Formats: sequence, structure tokens, C-alpha cells
Amino acid sequence: MLSALPVRFRKHGCYLGYVLALAVFAAGPLSARAEEATFPPYSPHKAVAGFFDRLLGAGPRQAAELAVFPNEEARARFIREWTSSRSSLAGYKIEGWDVEPTKGSAEVALTFRNPEHNRTLEVGLVKVDGAWKVSPEKESGIAPAAPSAPVAGAELEKLLDITSDRKGNRIELYVVNKASFSVLLWFDMDLPALLKPDRPLPLHSIVPPSQAPLPLCVLQVVGDSAFRYSWRYSVKRADDAGEIVGHAAITTFPTVAVPDEYRFSLDGKYGYGLPFPADQAYLIWQGPEGAFSHNTPGSKHAVDFSMPLGSEVAAVRDGIVVGVIQKNPNNPDDKPAPKEMANEILVLHADGTIAVYAHLTTDGARVSFGQFVGRGHAIGLSGNSGYSRGPHLHFDILGYEDGQCVSMPYGFLSSEGTFIQPAKELILLSEKDGTSRITQKETTPWRIVGRYYEEYNTEIRYYAKSIEFLASNKTAQPLPTEAESGAAAGDLAVFRTGSVRDNGQVIGLELSFSRLENVAPMEKMPRRAAIPPDGAFHTVATLELVNPGEKSSFSYQFRRVEPPGMEHIPLRVEKDGATGYEVEIRYFSDRIELYAVNTSSREMVGALSFSSLTNLVPKEKVPTKIQLAVKTSPQYLATLRIRDPANGYSFRYNVGPWEGQ
Repeated sequence: MLSALPVRFRKHGCYLGYVLALAVFAAGPLSARAEEATFPPYSPHKAVAGFFDRLLGAGPRQAAELAVFPNEEARARFIREWTSSRSSLAGYKIEGWDVEPTKGSAEVALTFRNPEHNRTLEVGLVKVDGAWKVSPEKESGIAPAAPSAPVAGAELEKLLDITSDRKGNRIELYVVNKASFSVLLWFDMDLPALLKPDRPLPLHSIVPPSQAPLPLCVLQVVGDSAFRYSWRYSVKRADDAGEIVGHAAITTFPTVAVPDEYRFSLDGKYGYGLPFPADQAYLIWQGPEGAFSHNTPGSKHAVDFSMPLGSEVAAVRDGIVVGVIQKNPNNPDDKPAPKEMANEILVLHADGTIAVYAHLTTDGARVSFGQFVGRGHAIGLSGNSGYSRGPHLHFDILGYEDGQCVSMPYGFLSSEGTFIQPAKELILLSEKDGTSRITQKETTPWRIVGRYYEEYNTEIRYYAKSIEFLASNKTAQPLPTEAESGAAAGDLAVFRTGSVRDNGQVIGLELSFSRLENVAPMEKMPRRAAIPPDGAFHTVATLELVNPGEKSSFSYQFRRVEPPGMEHIPLRVEKDGATGYEVEIRYFSDRIELYAVNTSSREMVGALSFSSLTNLVPKEKVPTKIQLAVKTSPQYLATLRIRDPANGYSFRYNVGPWEGQ
């Protein structure tokens, strides 16, 4: 924005507004007829006006002393509500009133509004023993006015009026913020040598909503020569509705004093932390100067982290919160809202730069305006607000350069003492000491799909760059509660640590895929894993997305098998008894083995044959001659191999006399 034409105006004091408001209240509603300009005959308006003269400057305790309450609880509630109205009615103006006459008295309901904070206050009065007091039946109710619709960047600048007024050898500049919310203002001027500003330029300030002009800066005129000057400025929304940032005058950005900034500096440059807590790792799915949106001077160094909705966001550097927007809704997937509807937190650093954390979730801020935050401090929750097609965190560093607010280059300090330059498809892990490192795996999935079976459960965890398949073993039983067991104190201590009984079994699971699109397995398939009976989920296999961000699909199957290295242990054993012997059938994942025990007192000679086989192939020649010595341990007979372990099978066998040679 550019202006070079000084405009004169008259300043209005805030107190004048109160005087006018009370004067209007005392005079009654305006009307052409005098008899209609009064309240009912007892005329309570003068007494009410006098009562509010005292109430305007009263604190919560003083206001409570002026009130009459049915009980202590009502009194305490009144004090709490009065406290939330900034401890007094200073700044509130009478917006409307309603008088209801009663027997020998009257009740008055008044509505006050504070334009600076965009809040309303309703107060009820009742006349008691000839004096007006706050009514216990109409206690104070304080609420923010409805937030205004988001304003686009270009329209936002139009809501500021910057004017100048020449007074002798002084030129005074003023600003009016016609919006209902506070803004961050980067203000700069092109000045000849004859004009000396009273403060360093560019000027970084917070401008609250204002009806009267607020002083911006003063130019001292040196000499009598003719001169020209101009100004320019950039504006960014600082809060939702004037409720968080609410000063009666322009607030210059505070000085951020950080004694240990050198700890994270390298060659004179600051090494930023990652915008999420320690032990978390996320993918950068759009880097600086991206093709999608990071291609303007105000965003060319920004990055987007693929953080799921509600993930914790942390400060990358010590600073002071100078902006909080959090009332905008999250978007449905693939339906972005205008960029002005992005929730964001702005943090000012010691060097004057500002960190932007954008697209946060509704009411996701964990900090307030003016609060100091340290590096790694949790400040909010990620979301999907504004111009966003899916949950993520937009992060950028803003500075003021060449007369405009621009995106600044930056680097994340690594654990090796070097800078990590943000780039697309990097997965960065936040370390406990505030540094970062490049890793191969994200820590938080976008979503989890679970399936539940009798002996085990499975989960599919979707990440921005990969898909993980996990399983948990449910065969172990948890220890009983203290009331159920009556066990010794030592045993109960084990239960309280989350241990399980030792009667669970290690099970084997095999994962296979029949169709893969835009994904590739990172391990040889099919993949077999041993799952211990600890109740925890263990990774079986991982698929890597070939082109992250594009559609992918797959068909998979989990099936029970013997654990790796334990293939000699059958999945189950069945016994079929007959006179003189007992057949034992051992089921494995890829085969069926038959054994027999001679239960007679003499050696037995016979034959094993199969009358039907489905999806099975005998390993030995059929029929098979069997000789069973008098032994108590099972003796091997034959093996049936499973043709296709993914499908079902069946068989019938016979044991009879041997008729061969």
C-alpha cells in the first residue's frame, strides 16, 4: 500500500464516548415529542446513570458489594464473570436498555459493548430500598461478539487507514484499524533527509481494532525546503476477534531477550528446531518453492509437514506469541477453504523474524498473546483449516525485506552440528536436545485400520510415505486382579507392571500380497514373523509408496503358520485311536505329518493309504508300509504337502493290513 497525500483529522478521546453514552442514557430515547422522551413517571434513569458512574470503575469485589444476592454461590459467580470482563466496565459503552416497571419499583436490563475487545456485557438492575443494585435474577453475562468473516489479504490492507497531519515542524502519522480483530503491521517509509522519524523504521507493531485514530509515529521536519515522502506497509491478521490482542494503543513488538541463543547458532546463523516434540518424525511432503503453493515471496521458503489431525506442534525457537487465530473450522478432505481461514500461531524471535505455524485445528492453540515460549514448547495442535487438502502443518519464517514481508531462508540444526536444509520427501526426527536428524521412518500414522481374530489382531498403519502391517498375539492371559487372585504381594506387583502369564504361546503369522499398485514391499514376500504373547503390536512387513501423494491399493492376507525357526512345532495335533494303535496327525502351515503309536504288546505291520485328497500331495509312495514296534513314542508314517497354503484342503486315510511283498 502506498500513500503520499497528508490528510488532517480531529482526535476523539475514549472518555468522551462514555460521557456521550451516559448522556444519551440519561436523556432517554430520542424523539420529536418531549413527553415520549422519558421513562415511566418514577424516572429511574437518573438514578441508574449515577449508579453506573460508580460501577464503571469498580473491580469485581467492589461491584459485588454494590449488588444484592440470594446466596454466596450467586455472589461468587458474579465475581467470576465480572473478573472475566477485564476487572471493570472501563471501555464498555451502553448499547441498549430495557425497563420493566414493577410494583413501586422497576427492573432495568442494560447491554454494554466494548468495541476494543469486541465483547458484550449484559447487566440487570433492581431498585431495592430506594437504591439501584445489581439484580440477583439478572446476573452479568459476558460473551464475545460473533466473530467476523475472514478477510482476504488484499482486503485486509484496505481495512487500515493511515493518515498524516502537519503541525508546524512535525508530521504526525495515525492509523485506524476498521477490522474487528487485531493485525500485525510492518510499516516503512521513503523519507528525504529533511524528515527524521522519532523511532527506527521499518516499524513492527500490533494494531488493535479502533474507532479513533491511533498514533503511529512522528516525523520531525528539518529546514524549509520542499519535500515529498511516502509509506508502504504489509498486514497480517493477529487474532480472531480482538479478544486475545486488545490494547488501547498500538503495541510495538516487544524485545525478545534470549540469553542462550548462541547454543543453537552456527557461523552466525540460527539453527532452528523442528516444529514438533522430541522423538517424533514427520515427512516434508511439500518443500520450499513447491509447485503447488510455495511459490510467492511470502511463502517460497515454507515447508509442509504431513502431520495427522491433532498432532502436537512445538516452537522452533524462543520467542513471544504475537498472533493466535483458532476459530476457523477444519476442512473436509480434498475441499480446501480460502487461505484466510487458516488457523495459525505467530511467534516473534529475538532477531525480529516471525515463525508461522498454520492450518492448525479449531481451538487448537495452547498459548495466548504475549506469552513467552521456549524452543520445543508445545504451542498448539495441527489441523486442516484454510487452503488445505488434508491435515498437515505449514511452517515458515517471515521477515521484512525490500519494503515487504517475505519468507526467509532457514535451516534446522542437526545433531552433528550442521544445518539441514528443508527439502521435499525428507523425513526429519526431533531429538531430545532440540536438534534434528534425517531418518527413514515416520512415527505417527495418518490412520490405523485394525482387524480382530481369535488368537491375534492385525493393524495397517498408513503413513505419508509408507504402509506398515503389524500383528499382536492374544494367546496370553492377563494376571487376575488383586480381588480375584489372592496371590502374594510379590505376584501382585508383577501384575501392576502389566506383565502376563507364561502360558501364552509364540505364534507365527505370514503376510502375502496378491495385488500391489503404487506400492512396493521393502522385504521379500511372503513375509513370516514370530509374534510373542506380550500383547504388543509387532511389525510384520512394510510397503513403500512409489509416488507419495498419489493413489495406491493392495490386496493382502494374514494367515497362521509356524513361527520362523520353530517349523518343527505343529500348529495343532489330532489323535485318532483304534484297537492296538493310535494315529497322531500334526498340522503345519505347509504340510500334514502322520505318526502312530503301537499300543499293543506285539509288533504290528500294516499299510497307510488315502481314499481322497484335496489340495494335498503325498510325499511318500502310497500305500505306505508301516511297521510299528512296541514303543510308547509316536513313530513317523508319512507327509502330505499342501499344494496352495492359502486355500483349504481335506483328506481321508486308511490303516489296514499290508498286502504287498
